[in-house]
Amino acid sequence: GATLALAESVAGQGSLTLCAPDEMAAGIQVSGNHISPAKEGDQVHAVGTLVHQGRSSHIWNIDIFTSAGRLVSTVRVVNSILKRK
Repeated sequence: GATLALAESVAGQGSLTLCAPDEMAAGIQVSGNHISPAKEGDQVHAVGTLVHQGRSSHIWNIDIFTSAGRLVSTVRVVNSILKRK
């Protein structure tokens, strides 16, 4: 749960930086694979890679690593790009 929430936050911020002022991003799909556990006290960091930047959607791959560099999870996030009202 926590890794998916982190990944969705990273992808959301990434999409918002790419949106025009009259646009916003909304997550429409999150899918993750957990590779190895993070132990209690481990610090993790996320690396986001934009896979597709379309007019109406962004697709991100987010990899989450421990501070030792071990892959914890890999997550795909799809954001819909919407006009603000």
